[in-house]
Formats: sequence, C-alpha cells, structure tokens
Amino acid sequence: MSARVRNLIWIFTDKIGLVALSILSFLFFAYYLTPQQLGEAVFVIAIFELFGVFINMMIEDPLIRRNMIDAASISTLILFGTITTSIIILSVTVVSFLISNDFFYSFIVFFAGLKVVFTVISRPFIALLRKERKFKKLAMRTLIGKVVGSIVAISCASLGYGSIAVISQGVVMELVAMVTLMLFSKSWYSNKVSLSFFIEIVKEGTPAAIKTSCNSVYERGVIIILGIVTTAEIVGLFSFGKRLIELPLSAITTGLTSYSVPALSSRSNDSYKQALFLKDITTGIAIIFVPIFSTAATFGGDFIGPIFGEKWLNAVVFFQLFSLVAVFKIISIFIPGFLVTNNSAKIGLVPEVLNSLLGLAMLYSFSIVTDYRCVFLLLPFTDIMQMTFRFRSASKIDNGLPRLIFKNVFPVIFISLSVSSVFFLLTKTADLNLIKALVLALGQYLAIMTTTYLYSKKCFKFTTQLIKG
Repeated sequence: MSARVRNLIWIFTDKIGLVALSILSFLFFAYYLTPQQLGEAVFVIAIFELFGVFINMMIEDPLIRRNMIDAASISTLILFGTITTSIIILSVTVVSFLISNDFFYSFIVFFAGLKVVFTVISRPFIALLRKERKFKKLAMRTLIGKVVGSIVAISCASLGYGSIAVISQGVVMELVAMVTLMLFSKSWYSNKVSLSFFIEIVKEGTPAAIKTSCNSVYERGVIIILGIVTTAEIVGLFSFGKRLIELPLSAITTGLTSYSVPALSSRSNDSYKQALFLKDITTGIAIIFVPIFSTAATFGGDFIGPIFGEKWLNAVVFFQLFSLVAVFKIISIFIPGFLVTNNSAKIGLVPEVLNSLLGLAMLYSFSIVTDYRCVFLLLPFTDIMQMTFRFRSASKIDNGLPRLIFKNVFPVIFISLSVSSVFFLLTKTADLNLIKALVLALGQYLAIMTTTYLYSKKCFKFTTQLIKG
C-alpha cells in the first residue's frame, strides 16, 4: 500500500470516525435532554466557536507554509494564543453575567470557553504533524479525544446534568486531544518567544481565515441570532432538526471531498477530463442522495416522534427544512475542491463573505418582525445564493462546467421534488405508524429512482461508474 493511500485512509478515518461518534452521543442527548437544555448548550458553544474557528484558521495555515516549525515557534503561538483566547473568554463571561445576573449560567459560559483555549494550544502541534504528513497520529488524537469526550458527555447526560453534558463533550475532547498531541511531540517547549512572530502569523493568516471560516461563522451566527431574538427551546429544536441532517451530510461530504480532491488534481492538466469527472461524480452522487434527502423531507417527521419522543415533535419542520436544503447543497460540494486544484481558491471570496453577512443581517432584521419563521425562507435563499456564487466562480475556470453539471443534475432534483410533493399531499392527513411510514418512504425512494431511470438511463451510468471507481 502506497504512502498516499495510507494517508487518505487515515484522513478518512479521522473525519468519518468523528462523525460516527457524534451521531452516537447525539442519540443520547436527544433521549436525556430537553429542547431547552440543548438550546442553552448550543447557544453558548456557538458564541465561542465563532471566535475559535477564525483563530484556529488564522494560526494553522500560515504555520504550515513555514520551512521549519521549531520549538520557539510552537511556544510563541501557545503563549500568545492562550493569552488572546483567555481575554475573549473572560470578556464573554463577564458580559453574560451582567446580562443574566446568574452565577451558574456564567460558569457554564466560562466552562464552554475552555474548549477554545485547548483548541488554540493544539493548532501548532496539528500544523507540525500535517507538515510532516503524520496523518495517523492526527487521526488517533481525534479519535482518542472524541471517545473520552463522548463517554464523559453521555455519563453527564444520563446523570441529569443537562446542558453541561453537551458542553463537556467538546471541552473534554479538546483537552484529551491537546495532551495526546503534546505526548506525540518530542520537543516543543522553549523560553524564547517572540511577539513579532505571533503578529506576523496573525497578519499572514487573517485573509485565508476570513474565507475558510466564512461558512462556519454564518452557521454559528444563525444560532446566536436565534438565541437572541427567540428562546432556548426554539434554538434547541432548530439545532436538533439541523443536526439530524448535518451528521449524515457531513459523513457524505467529508469522505467524498477527501476522495475527489486528489482525483481532480490528477486531471488538472486536462480541463476536459476534469470537467467530465466533476460532472460524472456530481451526477452519480445526486442520483443516490437527492432522493434520500427529499424522502426524508416527506416522511422524516413520522420517525422523529416514535424514535426520539414527543418532546422533539416541534423540530419536524426544521428537519424538513434542512432536508430540502441538503438537496441543493449536494450539487456544489465538489466545487471548492475544483477551485483549489486549479489554484483559484480566492475566486468568489468577496461574494461569499457578503452573502453570509447579508444573510445574517436579514435574519436578525426579519426575526424581530416575524419571529423565527423567517428562517424557512432566508436559510434556503442564502444557501442557494452560495451555490450560485460557487458555480459562477467555477465558470471563470471552465465556462461550460455549470451548464454541463446542471444539464445532468437538474432532472434528478426536479423528479425527486415532484414525486416527494405527490407523496406528501397524499399522506399529509394520514395517521402513520413507524412501519407504515417506513414502507411509504421506501416506496417514494423507489418511485423516484424508477422515474429517473425511465427518464434517463445515462444518469445511472454515472452512478455505476462512481461505485466501480
């Protein structure tokens, strides 16, 4: 087995293992926690992740580009990174106390913020291992941290600690991962630290961090805005419905993008072959997963009550929303990798940033007037606009690529949504139990696949080519 294949396997193990453990712990959270408890935890976590995602990206990527990462560099980033994040944590904690006048809630806020400190301390070690291509150690660090974090979180949830259980998962995971990385690194401590080096890294990493963290900042921003203008219960229901779709979608996109980037890179010298590969893999994935998510939008609500309990029934509408959003997200998952392999990652930066900021501004403005119901229009609008900007960026490299992809993918989406609409109208007043819902969901999926096959057998050729590799 070649070194490249081994690296890809460990990258895949790292990402998929993380998602699998997240699914397991999420099932326990859904059983033991109430929507309000989940909402409180998600809101606090989102506040710190808003800072954490940006700071991590700002430090890690510029460090990797250095010719050498020595002990002085690592110690410098650990020291000043810890100081920076500690100031942020203390500031947010003080503000939370002034607003809530609740010591316990302020403690939860402070506890959640520790995750950011541990994550920032880990960044130099992660950069070093990535530079040395030691992906096995990176995967081990993630899995060890996630396993320990999940055990602690599930134990806390079963003992009735509520929102602390959700927060403890991330904090313990990052703490264990940080200690594991330190044990992997033979020599990292140095008393020679340089503030000028830290400032240099920050200046160099800020532009890339803005683009890379744009989508993450938008997602956290939505949670924070909902937490401000609505209640913790609404945030919990929103997060529950979103998480049910996000976890499998993350597993799909993470694994496929890990596969697609090397494949696109190997075809980067031949734009025609690269475009054909992108068309084939996008169509193949759409054939498989668009019917799944559209079927989930129709019948997913009939499974939530019996499986997770009646307390989550009000999350059904959010689950349906994110199922439909996933239908369109699938189409453009390979475009960022296509841009990277053509050294054009900066294309579309400004429109995507403006789209995210505009989406958050519109969400806040309309939420004040219409409560949380505006989410059902604004989230799909923002995601579709993001997809549009991505394809527009791709067209600057290959003008015919968007048309080539849409020509093959649009019939799949149209058929899936049309059949889903028919099934939804026919069954919306029916009293379905778990078995009936499962049979009808399978029937809808088969109806979509059959109709698509009758419309275009060529589409299925792309799917079989994808499976065969």
